[in-house]
Amino acid sequence: YNYTPALSSSSSSSTELRNLLEIQKETFVTKTKLNPEQYKIAQGGLMATGDLVARRAKGADPIIIAWEKLKESGMCVGVGQNCLNTYLYVLSTSGGGSGGSSGILGRGGEGKSILDIMRQLDPSSEKEENEEEEEEKESSKERKMSTAEEVATFHDLLYQPTEQSVSIRVKSLVNSGDAVGA
Repeated sequence: YNYTPALSSSSSSSTELRNLLEIQKETFVTKTKLNPEQYKIAQGGLMATGDLVARRAKGADPIIIAWEKLKESGMCVGVGQNCLNTYLYVLSTSGGGSGGSSGILGRGGEGKSILDIMRQLDPSSEKEENEEEEEEKESSKERKMSTAEEVATFHDLLYQPTEQSVSIRVKSLVNSGDAVGA
């Protein structure tokens, strides 16, 4: 199997994603007031969650939740390629995350994050909230990306694509009727 990725770790998309994740990390640390040691412990907890769920094969719900927390905290780069590979393994073998977030989330990943709740406590953020709602309405018209496809896309932009990540992305495109994109 020989795959030549359209994006490499030095591409502009990869750089842009890394920059956005760094901004997300800074925002998260500022809002939660975590020190570097606490942030590293939280990061380790999300990595351990992936390993534990993979070993016990109990379904994808914990991984779906952990993935949302990885994105929210900007930890996607810091956890490393092995962690994302573990998340991909669980999502692809358990059938989880195949149609937007599923299981106990049940809301397509539309639940409120810690930062959303903290924004509600800040009265100056009301205008930002209304703008975000308008953007969400516009983006909801687009095809929803499954959790597995999202993890695979992040993986491929941050690291070298693997057979598993490419397979998940191709299957998602085929399932959505985009055979040409696949």
